[in-house]
Amino acid sequence: MAGGMKVAVSPAVGPGPWGWGVGGGRTVRLLLILSGCLVYGTAEIDVNVVMLQESQVCEKRASQQFCYTNVLIPKWHDIWTRIQIRVNSSKLIRVTQVENEDKLKELEQSQIFYYSTGMSVGIVASLLIIIFILSKFMPKKSPIYVILVGGWSFSLYLIQLVFKNLQEIWRCYWQYLLSYVLTVGFMSFAVCYKYGPLENERSINLLTWTLQLMGLCFMYSGIQIPHIALAIIIIALCTKNLEYPIQWLYITYRKVYKATEKPVPPRLLTEEEYRIQGEVETRKALEELREFCNSPDCSAWKTVSRIQSPKRFADFVEGSSHLTPNEVSVHEQEYGLGSIIAQDEIYEEASSEEEDSYSRCPAITQNNFLT
Repeated sequence: MAGGMKVAVSPAVGPGPWGWGVGGGRTVRLLLILSGCLVYGTAEIDVNVVMLQESQVCEKRASQQFCYTNVLIPKWHDIWTRIQIRVNSSKLIRVTQVENEDKLKELEQSQIFYYSTGMSVGIVASLLIIIFILSKFMPKKSPIYVILVGGWSFSLYLIQLVFKNLQEIWRCYWQYLLSYVLTVGFMSFAVCYKYGPLENERSINLLTWTLQLMGLCFMYSGIQIPHIALAIIIIALCTKNLEYPIQWLYITYRKVYKATEKPVPPRLLTEEEYRIQGEVETRKALEELREFCNSPDCSAWKTVSRIQSPKRFADFVEGSSHLTPNEVSVHEQEYGLGSIIAQDEIYEEASSEEEDSYSRCPAITQNNFLT
């Protein structure tokens, strides 16, 4: 911590506000005041670490390091855990939060993130990378793969051992550690520079999924109660991929609704709707015919040889009507307003003749009875 920094930590573990668990309102509170702490630049100095206890207030004016271990392990009935940290410092301390996924996409595609991640992976997992490269040159169906599997496990063990004793290694062999970091970091930077940032969409997706998986692992390790950690991870996965379950539910609902729904009989067109639809479709088909005749796909000589009046066809292609005035008048007489009036007159004459015949029938029968 920087000089002049003041940190107060107040953890509290216990049952929730509804009084669950044994102890009712028992609450353990700890107030820690850490003042004037300095991080030692070299590990050669013997550092005296002060172990903090519960309900203990410790003030130091000189440089000092403190350590606190939470002895209370929260159980399932301890439904809440709170740790408050207050930092007062003359230095600028800022915690930023990513606003949306677009910022994350810019971060994962940035060159700084690419090179820093590549160098970090190269420094941490150099043994794994060497074993992976050697496996490419090994023949298939060879017993050497058993050794490679053992090498992977041994490499993971070495990495864990190094991180566990990193402070001791830095204190005794800091020259070799610094040389290793510089050499492997430069080689990792050279490899990243050779291949360049990720541009393939599948590679970017793999990086995105890896970062999301690491975030879920951090969420699980950062929460002390496993049940709550798993619940938060499930909620995060559901909210991230919420559109897919909604689409599946909607498709299933549509299929079930269509299976149970009774078929609705089609509505018949009226005479006016039938006439309007016929005119619209005829006009549309004529426009398509004109476009085809004007296109290079139409063979003009073959088409002209098959029709009776080429001039009329040419006028039609240029935009004239496909009907002559005589054909229009004949059509109006047969199917237009004139034909409708004529049909009404014929129907009225036929009905009047039937009424006359009905009126004559009783007189004829009466005369027959009289005779």
